[in-house]
Amino acid sequence: FNKTASSGISQYLNGSAELKNIICSSGFENLDLILSTTIPPNPSDLLNSSTFVTLLETLEKTYDYVIIDTPPMGLVIDPLIINKHVDSNIIIIREDYSKLSYLDVIKRINKQNRLGNCGIVLNDSSSAFKHNYSEKYYIDNFSNQTTSTKIKSLFRR
Repeated sequence: FNKTASSGISQYLNGSAELKNIICSSGFENLDLILSTTIPPNPSDLLNSSTFVTLLETLEKTYDYVIIDTPPMGLVIDPLIINKHVDSNIIIIREDYSKLSYLDVIKRINKQNRLGNCGIVLNDSSSAFKHNYSEKYYIDNFSNQTTSTKIKSLFRR
């Protein structure tokens, strides 16, 4: 969005900014943003606060959808804290960019039933997903077995 702000979500959560002062226009109709500015020394504490829960409740009353962009799951604890307060998760995996070790973390967290309603988007994929009809069954042919096999195995129980 190429936006900057002097106050963002951290300042709101630590009490040094008001909500009306951290919401900014994205430049697109019906899309507002709350930016992250400086990284606080205690992000997990701020996300675990009642102020964060109140923020989400307030935003839900004003907006049809509240989308929270987080760091990669497994890199920091933030996504798991936020996960307790959301309806669903969309995990974005970029082929040949996202580390396969992150998929292992996601798989482990999912097996612990800590993801809730979750979907995965494979982004920037050069793999061709082809469906061939044969013997009354669809067979998937993937040109990149490693990534595709990993992703498909994430949610098998």
